[in-house]
Amino acid sequence: MTVLTDLGVIVVVATIVAIVAHWLKQPLVVAYLATGVLLSAGVTGVVIDQAMVAALAKVGVVFLLFLVGMELDWRKLRATGAAAISTGVIQVALTALLGDWLARWLGLQPLPALYVGFATAFASTILVVATFDRSRELDTLHGRLVLGILFVQDLIAIAFLIGLAGLAQGSVITLPYLVVTTLMSSAALLAFTWLAATLLLPPLFASLTDSHELALLSALGWAFLLTGLSAALGLSIEIGALLAGVSLASLPQGLPLRVRIRPIRDFFLLLFFVSIGLQFASGTSAINWVPVLILSLFVLLGRPVMLYVLLGLFGYRPRTAFLAAIPTAEVSEFSLIIAALGLGLGHLSAADSSIIVGVAIVTFTLSTYLTNWRHQLYRLFRPLLRWPVHAATEPSTNHSAFAELKDHTILIGARHIGHAVLRSAHITRQSFVVVDLDPTIINRLEADSVLALLGDATEETVLETVHAKQAAQLIATVGDGESSEQLVRAARSLNRKMRIIVVARGSDDALRLYEAGADYVAISHHISGDVLVRFLKDVADHPHRLNQIRESHLEELKSDTFDFRLAHHHLGERR
Repeated sequence: MTVLTDLGVIVVVATIVAIVAHWLKQPLVVAYLATGVLLSAGVTGVVIDQAMVAALAKVGVVFLLFLVGMELDWRKLRATGAAAISTGVIQVALTALLGDWLARWLGLQPLPALYVGFATAFASTILVVATFDRSRELDTLHGRLVLGILFVQDLIAIAFLIGLAGLAQGSVITLPYLVVTTLMSSAALLAFTWLAATLLLPPLFASLTDSHELALLSALGWAFLLTGLSAALGLSIEIGALLAGVSLASLPQGLPLRVRIRPIRDFFLLLFFVSIGLQFASGTSAINWVPVLILSLFVLLGRPVMLYVLLGLFGYRPRTAFLAAIPTAEVSEFSLIIAALGLGLGHLSAADSSIIVGVAIVTFTLSTYLTNWRHQLYRLFRPLLRWPVHAATEPSTNHSAFAELKDHTILIGARHIGHAVLRSAHITRQSFVVVDLDPTIINRLEADSVLALLGDATEETVLETVHAKQAAQLIATVGDGESSEQLVRAARSLNRKMRIIVVARGSDDALRLYEAGADYVAISHHISGDVLVRFLKDVADHPHRLNQIRESHLEELKSDTFDFRLAHHHLGERR
C-alpha cells in the first residue's frame, strides 16, 4: 500500500498547490515543483519514497518525448521561413556559449557548465503555446515567429539529449569507441523503426480504426517496445520514445492518438516535476543561490534581448520582435530533463542539478508576468525601441512610390484573408497599397509589382506614408485585437471619412473595434477571404447601406444571443 499512499499524497498536495498557483496565475509546472519541495520538507507527515517517484518520473519523460515525436511536422519547419530557423539556431548557439561562460565564471567545472549553458538555451514550448492560445495570438506574425523559433529549439534540445546517450557508458578517454558503438546502435534502431513504420504500423493501425482502446494500447505498446529496445542497445530511453512517436506521426490515426495519450502524459509529467522538486529540496542546503539568481537574470533579460536584436537584424519591426522575444524568458521542460539526465549519468552533482532547477523555478514564475504584460511593456519601452537595428526598415515619409496615392484602399496584413482581398483588386475596382510587418511577404509583393510597405500600421508615421488622409478605405485583416484597436483609432484620427473594415477574432474584440470607430467588423471564425471580397464589392456598389449593416451587427453583438449572419446576406435582404 506504500506506493498507493505515496501517489495519493502526491496527487492531493499537487491539486491543492495547483489551485493556488492558478489563482496566482502561475503555470502548473511551478505548482508541481513546489509540491516536490513541500513533500521533501515533510509538511504532510508522510515520507515519500523518492526512488519510486523517480522511477515513475522516467515514464513521464518517455511520454513527453513520445508525444513530441508524434507532433514533429517537418512542414512546420519549412513554413517558419529562413528568419525563424536562422534566429533559432543562432540564439541557441549564442545562449549556450554565453551560459557556459557565465557558469564557469560563477565557479562551475567545465562539464557542469556545459550542461548549464545548454539548459539556459531553450524556452518552454508548453508555456508559450498555452499563453498564446489563451490570448488568441498563435496566428499573429509574432506568434508564428516564436513558435517557429521554439520548434527549432526543440529539435536542437532533442539532438543534445541524443548526444548524451553516447556519454552514458564511459569516460572521455573511451569517447571514440563510444561514438562508433552509439552510431551503430542508432543505425540499427533507426533501420528497425523505419521498416516497422513502413511495413507494419500502417496496416496494423488501419485495422484498429473500429477500436479506439486497442489502438491506444497498441501505440503505448509500440512506445515501450522501442524504449526497451533502445535501452538494450545501450542508448537512452529518450531516443526510443522519440523514434516511436516520429514513426506514428504520419499515420491518419496520429491526431486522435495524441489526444488520448496527452492526459496520461500529463499525469506522469506531474510525477517527473515532483521528483525534480524533491531532488531540488534535498540539495538546497548545498546550493549557492548566487549562481541561480545571476543565471535567472541572464535568461529573463539576456535571451529576450538577444532574440529582439536577431529578429531586428532580419528586418522585423520593433513591435513584432519585442512581442516574439518576451515570451521566451524562461527555461524549458527539456532543461529539467537535461538536469535529470546529467545527474543520473554522474556528470552533475546534486548542487549542480539544483542550480538548473532553481533557475527553472525562478524563470517559470517571473516570465509568466512578463508574458502576460508583454503588450503593456511594449508600450512602456516603445520610445526606446527605435534604434539602428531597425533603421533599414524605417518608413520614409517622402517615399516617392506613395506620392500619387489618392482615393485608394490601404490593406493591413496580406496573409490568408488579406491575400484573398488583394487578389480581388480587379473585382472591387480599387487601387491598393499593402502594409505588413512580415519582410517575407513585403519582398514577395514587391517582386509582383504590388505597392507595399514594411511597417507597423499602428504608428501614425506609417499611416501618413501611405497617405491615409487621402484614402477611401482601410481594411485590416490581422485580427490582433489590441493592435487593431490602436490602428482604428490612429486611422480615424487622420481621416474621419475613410471607410474602415476590420477582421476580429471574437465578439468582445468586435465591440471594442466598433467603439474605436470601425465601420464594420467581421468575425474571423465566421468569414473567409472570398466572403469578405464579395462583401467589399457589395459595399462598393451600395455604400449607403453600410451604416444599416453596422447598426444591425452591433445590436446582435450587444445582445447575448449573437447569431452571426454574414454581411453580404444582410445586403441581399435589403436589395
